[in-house]
Amino acid sequence: MSVRANATLTLTPFTPSFADSELQGLKVKLKQCRDELPEATYASKQRKYGIEHSSMEELLAYWEEDFDWRKRETHINSVDHYTTNVEDEGDTFKIHLVAHFSSDPDAIPLLLNHGWPGSLLEYIDTIKILQNSTTPSFHLICPNQVGYGWSSGPPLDRGFGMYEMARILDKLMVGLGFGSGYAVQGGDIGSVIARIMSVKYEGCKAINLNYLPLLPPSSIVSNYIPTASQWLPSALSNAITTVTSPLLGTPATHGLTQLEIFNAQKAYRFASDGRAYGVLQGTRPGTAGIIMQSSPTALLAWLAEKFRDWVDEELSKDEILETVTVWWLLGTYPKAIYAYSELTTGVGGWHRDPALYLNKPFGFSSFAKEIASAPKVWAAQTGNLVYYNYIEKGGHFAALEQPALFAKEMQDCFGAIFPRTQ
Repeated sequence: MSVRANATLTLTPFTPSFADSELQGLKVKLKQCRDELPEATYASKQRKYGIEHSSMEELLAYWEEDFDWRKRETHINSVDHYTTNVEDEGDTFKIHLVAHFSSDPDAIPLLLNHGWPGSLLEYIDTIKILQNSTTPSFHLICPNQVGYGWSSGPPLDRGFGMYEMARILDKLMVGLGFGSGYAVQGGDIGSVIARIMSVKYEGCKAINLNYLPLLPPSSIVSNYIPTASQWLPSALSNAITTVTSPLLGTPATHGLTQLEIFNAQKAYRFASDGRAYGVLQGTRPGTAGIIMQSSPTALLAWLAEKFRDWVDEELSKDEILETVTVWWLLGTYPKAIYAYSELTTGVGGWHRDPALYLNKPFGFSSFAKEIASAPKVWAAQTGNLVYYNYIEKGGHFAALEQPALFAKEMQDCFGAIFPRTQ
């Protein structure tokens, strides 16, 4: 480790791990969960209604009998982990992070910012690639956000949202010696936090997003549906037909390719039948937290559905259960859904906010199987879009699914934004 000389935060080496007694206690619970799994119903046999009963039987059996946490632990610890304390509004937040400091004086400081239901675990293989990158070189900072994994939970005596998380992450980057300039990458709710950091903090010079869900600009929407239907879930299913049908007939009129039209339709489908989880977490986070953390079965069903449905190519059971194990043993779920009370209009509502227009450079890496992905022409209306690329593989967890492609996006995007002087 080679911390910058002007750093004011102290990094303490850390080894993510669980005691044998914790793992054994989980196995005991899993045996009970398998015995008490509700009987199959018509709905639980239909994939369109959520995770199937048969999938839960298979995952629970594997989790109890075959999942090797120690093997996953070795993989997790193949990069350097640390903790540090960040002071904010009278509270001290312990932040767990992975960090790599390059010896290259021209290295780009890059904050990798996860979303929900992820964590820094998504980025392990990407970090292993980028820490060897020379075109360009990177300082890599990848934290678990407040509430996730081994980081502190949010405060109990006040609200805590994405502006607060953005402020803490800026303090982290400044405290590590990068106050004169750094870049941020963000997906899922991390994309909103990245946007806030670009707008609010001088140190953030550029961002890359791999999640940018947008409904059509008002110039298109106003011709086909009432303004209110941008926000009302009940109107969104009708909007799929009323908005996208005209677009299919005249793609050139609105600057969309056929591929972008297909992705826009996919975004509408997700908005109409894929966002129930967000509504629950946004309106009843207290209730949801108690339910999901009451049983490994509940947590597994809720998270595994997303890791199954939001990807391009199927993740392994080990990859899914790595995250679910960490979330269960550390009680992550109730602490990690704080942001959803601010997401009543979805993530796209934040990216449409004129107050969060990006004057600084930003790039958009659009992965083919992302659950919702804006066409380039729409993305450009939200800020100074200087880099765009469509990647034919990868879904919502792109860094986990396609680490080599994700790493190349970071190299290409930030290499273009920050050209190396010879």
